[in-house]
Amino acid sequence: EALLAEVQASGRSVAALAAERPDALIAVPEASNPLQLCRFEYLLGCCSELRSKVEMCVTPVVEALTGEAFIPFKDKENEKHPGGGAFGPHQDFAAYQAFGPAIT
Repeated sequence: EALLAEVQASGRSVAALAAERPDALIAVPEASNPLQLCRFEYLLGCCSELRSKVEMCVTPVVEALTGEAFIPFKDKENEKHPGGGAFGPHQDFAAYQAFGPAIT
């Protein structure tokens, strides 16, 4: 929310701020409220502690289960505010069929 407030105060876009700070968290506002957080992205790129945990704890398990290298593709967190609707919990797997994910 602090990033959104900074974007709003500066008059720049979220994309402009992300371009200026390539190692920073990307904060995306709700369409109806530019100060309300909708989602944040680039968690593994901006947080070395989280990246380390994923590399040490998650990666070995996923690789052992699938027999393939694990490469995080799109790390983001969607925020659901009280009364929010749209989509329930889901994975965006179907949206990335053009990239050739393995279906086992």
